[in-house]
Amino acid sequence: MNMGNLYVCGLILLLSISAAPLGGQSSCEDSACCKVCRGDDSLEQKYTNRSFMLAACADVSPPPIVHVSVTYNNERVESILYAQILVCMSDEQIEQNHKFTEIVVEQLAVKEVDRDRNCYWYPAPACWGECADSMCDFTCNSLWFFRKFKLAIYVPQLDKVFISGEMEMKKEESFYAADLLPDGTIDMKETVKSTRKAKTSRYKIETTSKFKAEMFIKALGITLLIEMLIALIYINIGRTAIPRHSKVQARLLSTVFLANIISLPVLWFIFPSIWNSFLMVILGEVFVVLFEGVLIHFLNKTVLPLKSALLFSFILNMGSLFLGYPIYFILV
Repeated sequence: MNMGNLYVCGLILLLSISAAPLGGQSSCEDSACCKVCRGDDSLEQKYTNRSFMLAACADVSPPPIVHVSVTYNNERVESILYAQILVCMSDEQIEQNHKFTEIVVEQLAVKEVDRDRNCYWYPAPACWGECADSMCDFTCNSLWFFRKFKLAIYVPQLDKVFISGEMEMKKEESFYAADLLPDGTIDMKETVKSTRKAKTSRYKIETTSKFKAEMFIKALGITLLIEMLIALIYINIGRTAIPRHSKVQARLLSTVFLANIISLPVLWFIFPSIWNSFLMVILGEVFVVLFEGVLIHFLNKTVLPLKSALLFSFILNMGSLFLGYPIYFILV
């Protein structure tokens, strides 16, 4: 399925929901589009041209964050180092995601063949990081979809590249200890919490918090842009139309704005703090649809019964789901 087909699938789904009767039900659980979005193994070979932009199947939610504490033979690394997260992609995927891939230094332009999986370990698209004081922090959107990754580290003082074994991303925010070995491999283990020394904790706070805050502000702006536009269209067409320039229409749009201002911070910061997992992101999205639907109904009872308000909220969030990340990368 190429990107054109994916967007058509999403738009057809969105339009079919919009046109469905209020009491009707719609599900894409068994559709090829949703299976590709979920990354079902049975379809992975069929859709070998699946690119990172399948992020269109996710709402604008917090990106995975990886923290790595680096040592060399169990000793702290005092010199400068560079790091890159690698994921396994086909040649076609590498080409499709080229403009989203940032090579930190030329020594980390790794392309390691994996004959068992018939792909190449290559720098992950839409993945950014910094290393300082023997610590590396990454924000990596593509790990929601590729899940398995390797870590490549280049130490200029040694003029050597080190590559870890295969790891799996299981949480939204994960911590690892990486010990560089003389043979060029990395002994990498997941840790429960950061192994960062007290004197470097300020770096973690400044780098990670600033990164997440900036991305949240951008995500909030894009989410508001998408949902306000969809709301404006929804209340001005067909049987859902509300008289233009009326106080009722203005109140409804204001409610959509208010609902997003409240719900998105909850999705980004409260749900991940309860349990860092992809399941929590899904539960968070369900919460957002229900919360926004109930709030919209409560403040607009005269024009939107609860059932209609929930459908309205679902359509708004489907718009964010299919359009959020593409717009994010185009604009940001």
